[in-house]
Amino acid sequence: MGEDMTPTGTNQLMPESGGPLLCYHVAGPVTVEEYSGFLERVQACIRDHGEFRLLLLYDNFPGWEAEAANMDVSFYIEYGRYLKKFCLINPPEKEIMSKMISRPMIGGELRVFSLEHKDQAFAWVRS
Repeated sequence: MGEDMTPTGTNQLMPESGGPLLCYHVAGPVTVEEYSGFLERVQACIRDHGEFRLLLLYDNFPGWEAEAANMDVSFYIEYGRYLKKFCLINPPEKEIMSKMISRPMIGGELRVFSLEHKDQAFAWVRS
């Protein structure tokens, strides 16, 4: 797969990922290369499981590279209907608003959790 959010960068695919579940720790600007790798993982989940679940754990998230932000907008149009559970932990207000705008294109549930409720967030996205 392409380069994506790996343990050597500020954005990491978390070890809790598996099956149809993708979990990312997001702490740095999202780049085009990272987002391309993420899309490859989403496509693999859809191919292998017919759906995917996504958990994003934000940690002082500074934002997006412009091109990666554009990719995120089109992501919901193409893949949103396969997204069964979408979990945001500790997101900045701007990210909450962005995801709420995209909500009509998401096929499943979207929930926002505080950092204090991280364990409940992981339990919910797996259920």
